[in-house]
Amino acid sequence: QDVDIGTSMELICQKYFGFHARFLGHINYDENVWKSVRSRRLLVHEFPDSALTVRFGEVAQRIIATSHV
Repeated sequence: QDVDIGTSMELICQKYFGFHARFLGHINYDENVWKSVRSRRLLVHEFPDSALTVRFGEVAQRIIATSHV
């Protein structure tokens, strides 16, 4: 359900604020974040294969793809 908020925000930005916003993705809760913070190491280095790290990569790729438009 929370992911649907992204699409709703696109519509709200256009309708009420007059600008186009594009939903580029979401990130999930991941317990590895707390482990990374406690160990004071970067999440993407400490847990490179975690679902959250993968999602960061996907969102970053969408940002890069849209910045060339």
